[in-house]
Amino acid sequence: TLAATVAVLTVLWLTFGEISLLTPLSNLLLVPLAAPLLLGALALLCFPCKVLSVVMGAMGKGVLGLTAVLSDLPAMFSLRYEFLPFIFLPFLLLTVTLVLLELKRFRWMLLVPTAAAVVACFTCMLAFGHNAKQELSVLYRRSGDQEGLILTQHGTTLICDSSNGSLSQLRADWYLAQEACATEVEVLMLTHYHEKHVNAIARFTQGVVVRSLWLPTPITEGDRAVLSSLLGEVIEKLFGLDHQYYTVILVLGIVACISAMMKMPLTAIVFAVEALGLYENIIYVIIVSAVSFVITEIFGAKSINDTVVENRVEELNEGMESKVIDTFIVVKKGAFAIGKQVRDIFWPANLFVLSVKHDETKRAEVDEHGGKAIREGDLLHVRYSTYAEAETRKELMAIVGEQDYTEKIAVEI
Repeated sequence: TLAATVAVLTVLWLTFGEISLLTPLSNLLLVPLAAPLLLGALALLCFPCKVLSVVMGAMGKGVLGLTAVLSDLPAMFSLRYEFLPFIFLPFLLLTVTLVLLELKRFRWMLLVPTAAAVVACFTCMLAFGHNAKQELSVLYRRSGDQEGLILTQHGTTLICDSSNGSLSQLRADWYLAQEACATEVEVLMLTHYHEKHVNAIARFTQGVVVRSLWLPTPITEGDRAVLSSLLGEVIEKLFGLDHQYYTVILVLGIVACISAMMKMPLTAIVFAVEALGLYENIIYVIIVSAVSFVITEIFGAKSINDTVVENRVEELNEGMESKVIDTFIVVKKGAFAIGKQVRDIFWPANLFVLSVKHDETKRAEVDEHGGKAIREGDLLHVRYSTYAEAETRKELMAIVGEQDYTEKIAVEI
């Protein structure tokens, strides 16, 4: 672990600008678990077993939990200090030279560059920490009508940029932060939107570590356009995607949300094709819509519309029990339902008419629309769910006429 860390130290310095001091410990704890997890996953694919799945699930949760705990620990060491190039470059050259010499009796000399680099870094860090300002440093910069506020403490800085989005202004703020011994930007905050911010921030973050970007709430359409461009730059930084794919990715995300969250895959496809004009990528739209819908079906996820309605109903009827009633009722003389079809009646909520049995003593009559109308004496088989049975019964009696009926099935939920 130590050898691998030393070998890639220069790559970490040039690419990420920081290294985790917990890398050896995390490797010692997690690497031995990799082989059992891999073998267990292969065994589950070949021989599905409930016990094995429970064990592998517990191991997976343990690894994720341990990783989360280690990642939350403040163990990152910045490699952005100005003195580090003068240590790493000689260390790299000396190490490569000793490796090429193929030392046999003096292999221990390969450790000399590493030990020297560690001692040099430690010495420089002590000097840096002695000179660094431990108290909060507040600097205000003004250049014409361009302003900036720089807050620095313990090697990190907050830059509040109120300029016109110029890259030179951001670099001037960073130069002042470096003079206060800052090695990274914890927060880059914008007070307003300007079209120059997109290119300036993209170029500024190429050489400076920026942890957070604070943006104001967009007000105008121009602000929203700049915000969208900045989000696109963030996506490109994180995933290395080209600008030409931004629209496609956004549309595919909308399609996945409509298909999965609302359970409307066909609507999602039609929306992408007609409203957004995504004809050239119709195959990908269909695949995304189908996959997102199937995943929610596999895990039994409900539509967001149904979930919202159910939660609202439960809130309105908190403390009450829901009952499902399955029973038969008779249409009484002079009832409101006489002469109407089932579809034409506004029945109580969550009530379904399962069947209509006409009185056999009376002949069947066909109404003007060609359908059977409800007549006096018809027997209706109904099923409904309700939190307030008395109110639902009252509404039903107003439609079919007053009567006493016996519940065929009553299920408590």
